Amino acid sequence: MNLDTAMLRAFVTLAEELHFGRTAEQLHITPTKLTRLIQRLEQETGAALVSRTTHATSLTTEGARLLPSARRIVAENDWLVRQTLAVRSGSAGVLVIGGSAGVLYEDLPGRIRAARKRFPEIVYQLVEVSENLLPLRVADGSVQVGFTYFPSSDDLLSARIVSSRAQYVAINLDHPLANRPQVHIDELAGETLILPDHRLSPRLHAWYRSFLDCGNTRTLNYIEVTQIQAGLGLCAAGEGVCVLPEHLRRLRADDLRYARLIGAPRSELSAVWRQDSPTRHVAQFLAAWR
Repeated sequence: MNLDTAMLRAFVTLAEELHFGRTAEQLHITPTKLTRLIQRLEQETGAALVSRTTHATSLTTEGARLLPSARRIVAENDWLVRQTLAVRSGSAGVLVIGGSAGVLYEDLPGRIRAARKRFPEIVYQLVEVSENLLPLRVADGSVQVGFTYFPSSDDLLSARIVSSRAQYVAINLDHPLANRPQVHIDELAGETLILPDHRLSPRLHAWYRSFLDCGNTRTLNYIEVTQIQAGLGLCAAGEGVCVLPEHLRRLRADDLRYARLIGAPRSELSAVWRQDSPTRHVAQFLAAWR
């Protein structure tokens, strides 16, 4: 087989977008060229990888099986290119740190400020990356160290827990539980709970559902949101009860009450980086995190 990275990149991007028009636009190519790249890849692999109708695009079973390897190859290629360019341009002193919106309200900004004082020769950049994309961005080198909840196992990446947080519920002022300092998880039966969107944060969403559903013994409804600010806004409007880690209580306090959620486990934030990262900056940054 002759699998070049252009074909694999087109396939990986299409798998993320599941839309030929958006994929072509993101890759800065025409839809016709994108179609040809996918067709060439299917010819090389001897299998149909994408199912396309007038209404939807999806991966076939063979396409889903190829996707993890294709992502790895594209990430390795991008990582090598970035390392080479960094050495040539003298920009190896840049440390890009990534995390989801909720992570940005953790201790991370303060840690970056402290690191700037301790290692002033390093340029620190903080970017927002969704849970789904973070492992890919760390693997391809566009993010040197990422922060996420409950990272998936990957033999290319290393991970270390850096914080553990208790769970709380945000409650609007008119709710019967509004003046309670703590609420037991069993008292949420019959409530509508606001959680992270399962498409952007699949592991965090699944973790919440693992103890909130409790074997489907509780009657619960769910609203999924892509941003915590939206979740708290819905909560303040009386649309539901928002479940969140303790550090996010600072986001909105004027029209909400917060109660400790008894019976819920603690969420764990992990740092994620490439095992073979050649930069000492990642090690320096993590070594200062105690």
